[in-house]
Amino acid sequence: MLDPPIAIIDILSKANYKENYIKFFVEKKLQNVNHQFLLK
Repeated sequence: MLDPPIAIIDILSKANYKENYIKFFVEKKLQNVNHQFLLK
């Protein structure tokens, strides 16, 4: 397996950064809500 060039990875990561951050943030929020719900 050859690693893709760093430049391509960088472009893809920049393109996906905002989307991934939003997904991560939403998942964290949902986990926090679930924990609060379970603790009640």
